[in-house]
Amino acid sequence: MQNSFLKDLLTDPTGLVIFNFAGREYCIDIKYVVAILNPNDESASSFSINNENSTVKYQNENIRIIDTAVIFGSKHISNKSSQRLFIILFKGNKMALPTERISEIISLNKKIVDSLCYNPSKTNDYLSGSIEYEGRTIYVLDLNEIIELEKGL
Repeated sequence: MQNSFLKDLLTDPTGLVIFNFAGREYCIDIKYVVAILNPNDESASSFSINNENSTVKYQNENIRIIDTAVIFGSKHISNKSSQRLFIILFKGNKMALPTERISEIISLNKKIVDSLCYNPSKTNDYLSGSIEYEGRTIYVLDLNEIIELEKGL
């Protein structure tokens, strides 16, 4: 039986960005990723980070950086040199998500989506469940819940 996560992927199969944080793999549908920024790139002039108010200025817009301690249970980035920052646009809301590193981008097609085993259990409020892919457990972000978190701040 299919669930809404896989149904959404089947209706518009583009891809998944797989990333790491605090020793676990997570994913986000690539259609919601506006940009992937490298905060360690000293020559980057297309954005600036304001650590005082936890925002990133990208394309003349201040975008709130998501509190990873709430979502992932940790603020720790183990390898600062590989850190990236996703700019996400979901249901008209922009947010920035720090990650330790991007492990891969999976181009999706029906065959790959059909092979994914989705477990809709919620290990915390900000995850919709997990998928099994090539023997790995990859946790799926619940962007609806993350938007609600950001609106409440």
